[in-house]
Amino acid sequence: MDNFGVPIGEEQRQPPPPPLASTSQNITPSGSIVVRLRYLNIWNGLNAVGHEMVVDNTGRELLPKLQYKVEGLDPNKMYTMHVHFDRTNRGLMRFENGVWNQMVEPVKDVPEQTNVIALGTESGADWLRNGVNVNKLRIFNAPYRGVKVSKEVLEQDAVKVAEKKVDKINVTPRCRYVPVLKIFELVGAHNIFRHTAKFDEATFVAVKEYKNDKMKTMKLSRDIYRAMADELAKERRQAVRQSARERGHR
Repeated sequence: MDNFGVPIGEEQRQPPPPPLASTSQNITPSGSIVVRLRYLNIWNGLNAVGHEMVVDNTGRELLPKLQYKVEGLDPNKMYTMHVHFDRTNRGLMRFENGVWNQMVEPVKDVPEQTNVIALGTESGADWLRNGVNVNKLRIFNAPYRGVKVSKEVLEQDAVKVAEKKVDKINVTPRCRYVPVLKIFELVGAHNIFRHTAKFDEATFVAVKEYKNDKMKTMKLSRDIYRAMADELAKERRQAVRQSARERGHR
């Protein structure tokens, strides 16, 4: 058994996850759109320890991957997906006695919302089939806040970022963030807001280096990758069984 409750080397025989986690906010008047955070067990396991994400000036990928399953879209309509992070702390975060606490000292010059990343426009059928995969996203330390650096250093960092061909979101160390997914329907030339999804389980503190030894061990082990692979395999098995049942009813 790994850190995320996933049997290693054994096939999972568990009921499918609930269609909607309680922290997903449904704004659609019809209530038809449903969003589920993928790898929820992994996010929960990290959240229970005090989730940390390491950032630097040239970008770090999210671990676990930020992915969503979406239901209730019209297959024949076009939808655009956006993602950003909301800052959830008013005071700077401090790691002491094994836990993260919010200090009285207020956060200064840090926006409550990060920059927005557009994930593209696809048909409802494509989003329903493939889900929303924010795989190219990297989080960056707001570079050199309050520190004077040479033009050469800035140019070198810019080249490194460009070479990675990634989507960039700026965050600030010792601040706590939660990812936010927004869904828009493309009507003519306009994007009409339809839904937002935000999961408390995906909350994390941005850090320059791990403060919690247990978190460091969890992130550097192969357990997270194994757990993600196991969940994807389980979803594929469920999809095959569902397809077989549908063919049997024809």
